[in-house]
Formats: sequence, structure tokens, C-alpha cells
Amino acid sequence: MTETTSIDRLVRERRVYVAPVVRRPNVATVMAQTAVGYIAANFLLILARVLLVQAPRNFAYVFILPAMLVFAVGVGVTIGLFIWAGFEMAGNTLKIASRSIIGVMMIALACLATMLVFGWPLPSPELQPWALAMILAPGIGIGVVTGSRLRLWHELVRRGDPVGRVLGVFAALTGVILRPLVAVSFMASSIALIGILQSDGPQRTNWRWWTLMCAHFTAGVVLLFARVKSEVLLPLAVIVNAPVVAALLKFPQLRYVAIGYLALWAVFLLTRWRQTRVAFSVLKEEFRYYLID
Repeated sequence: MTETTSIDRLVRERRVYVAPVVRRPNVATVMAQTAVGYIAANFLLILARVLLVQAPRNFAYVFILPAMLVFAVGVGVTIGLFIWAGFEMAGNTLKIASRSIIGVMMIALACLATMLVFGWPLPSPELQPWALAMILAPGIGIGVVTGSRLRLWHELVRRGDPVGRVLGVFAALTGVILRPLVAVSFMASSIALIGILQSDGPQRTNWRWWTLMCAHFTAGVVLLFARVKSEVLLPLAVIVNAPVVAALLKFPQLRYVAIGYLALWAVFLLTRWRQTRVAFSVLKEEFRYYLID
């Protein structure tokens, strides 16, 4: 009797294991992840080139960034579409190695087609390792980032603490503008600073200001993309933007750019501050009292 009761209890208490449902990323998410992986891998490749091959004009690699951003759109659409199709066919079991192989093969085919169309010769033996790295690094970067938890649009429009509907719209809008701007400026300032420190030209005289601005954009990227409460975000942002204020006083010819940039930061911060919501609510009630009621 006792054994039967124990068996019945075990049967009643037995829990059926249900495997978690793994959601497949949609095509827009995969395309955005592909573009981010391509940009990040190429940025690291440029940094490696600047650090390992010292040349007087390494700071000129900054001008590659705009073209890289334009190419990232095409890469995200084409290669991202192929990887998304792979997710659909593999049932969301497409591994990093498989995604990397797709990225490397697609980039290699694009490079080969470009050489054939424009009649470009093969790179010299000295540049062949870097040419190979230009194919492997972006492909591997795409394979690593795609399928991850990164949701680019969500990260750009993320508003932080809830501050109301109207302020939330401005918070999302400033996030979409400020976050990519600071991220691209971080990449540009990092490459330019290394190139300027390696150069003996007149641009080396301002290396201290380049160092300050590089530190500002580095800290700005961390601050803008980290999940920081508004009470901590405000004082840290004031410290981070101190070099911009100093540059505004030192280089008055850049005052319009600096003032616009600081104003964008100010709106970004104010729309995330709870006291702004309180002040906005009071102002709204005043307008309602005098103009409507």
C-alpha cells in the first residue's frame, strides 16, 4: 500500500519538460546585424592596419569610413538576406561557422566581381595578406553578430526610464540621431588619433585635443548604449561632455558644430529626466487651464 501511494505521488508530481521555443530572427533584424558585423570587423581591421603598419598618412584611413558605411547597407541587404534564408531552411540552427562561411563566400564573390568589372590587377605580395583579411574579417564578423541578441533599432530608440508619451518621442528621436553619430565619431577619432601620433606633420601639434575628443567619444559610446538610470546618466554626461565645452572655448570657429552637438546631448538627457516630466505635466496643466478651461 505504501509503495503504491509513493508511486502515485511521484506520478502526480512529475513535471513534463517543455523545450523553450526559440524565435527565429526576422529578416530586418538579420540585415541590421549583418551591417553591424561588417562595420565592426572592418573597423578592427583598419585599426590593426594602422597599428601594425606605421605610415605618415595613416590618419587618412578616416576617409574610408563613409564608404564603409555605404557598403554596409548593401552588405546588410544582400548577405543578410542569404543568412536569413539559411535560418529559415535550418530551423534557426544555423551555427556561427555556417554564417561565417556564407559571409566570407559572399564577400569573396563581390571582390572577384569588382576586380573583373573594373579590370583591377591582383594585389602585390605585400598586400595579399591584407587583401585576404579584408575578406575573412568581415565574413567572420557577420557570422558572429548575426543570430545574436542585438536588436539594432531597439538599441537606437531605447528611451530608458519612462517619461511620458511626448517626451518619449523626443527621447527616441534624439537616440536615433545621437547614438550613431557618437559611434561613428568614436571610430573616426580613434583612427585619426593613432595616425596623428605616428605622423611628424603639423597636425601632430593638436594631439592633446585629439586625445581628449577620442576619450569623449569612447566614454560617450559606453554611456549612450549602456543601461544607466537617469540619476546616474546626468552627472556622468556632464563629465563626458567637458572636453567638448573646452574645445568650444579653444576653437571658436567650431562653435556652431559644438553648440549643436551639445544641444543634442541636452535634449537627449532632459527627455530622460523624471523632473522634466514633472515640469512638462505642470506646464500642460497651465495651458489647459488658461486656454481650454
